[in-house]
Amino acid sequence: MNREARRKCKNTYEMAAKIENNANKKYQMYYENKYKEDLLHSIDIYIIAIMYTLHFNEKTNFGAARMRDFMEDLMSTIDNFTDGSYSPEEYKEILRKDGIEIVSSKRERKWVKC
Repeated sequence: MNREARRKCKNTYEMAAKIENNANKKYQMYYENKYKEDLLHSIDIYIIAIMYTLHFNEKTNFGAARMRDFMEDLMSTIDNFTDGSYSPEEYKEILRKDGIEIVSSKRERKWVKC
């Protein structure tokens, strides 16, 4: 291979590498954004399900004022987890000491054992 052919080959390789790198970055950004959207959507669904259950459950029957207070407490707890003030494991242990054990299994839809 002569000098000019090697130079062309090297330039073609570098150009292909740049194109691949740009494509990888675009895919990575797309999937990161999609993950964030899906995560927010999942959180919305979970919060709506909690609020709906607390409002329409015969035993809780939360109205607007109680719901607002509860959701403020819930969001405060989530903030404590995200900023590292507390860990979910610490909260699980506190609940366990009070006789509430959280059991999550993919096979069973059983979440709380009292």
